[in-house]
Amino acid sequence: MSNTKKLKPGGTRVYCSACNCSNSKGSRPELSFFRFPSDPKRSKEWVVSCRREDLLIKTSEYLYANCRLCSEHFEDCMFVNPSRKNRLNNTARPSIFNVKNPPPKLGRKRRILDRNEDLLPSKGKEVAY
Repeated sequence: MSNTKKLKPGGTRVYCSACNCSNSKGSRPELSFFRFPSDPKRSKEWVVSCRREDLLIKTSEYLYANCRLCSEHFEDCMFVNPSRKNRLNNTARPSIFNVKNPPPKLGRKRRILDRNEDLLPSKGKEVAY
């Protein structure tokens, strides 16, 4: 006997792609789920806003086809009809997230050197005192 859940014919599971959000269409059917924009610039803004650095390498086509954000991540002013929250305006940008830090900058990462790292001898090398 299989433990996998069967989907309705033609059905797919829709999950929110935001960091620290576990909302899905199955668990929260009252929420709306929105595709990432097809425009590459706006799509990248959404990725940065939702704290998903792993999605920065994905194309806007991939994000549009596979990633969604739930309506909980948008302020009321971002909706065409705020009472129903089922349609975003053209300039909508997600801004409500359950994370403490601000969105990451889109610059290069630098490796932080541990203060003691340069004081420890390397493996396999002899150190003379």
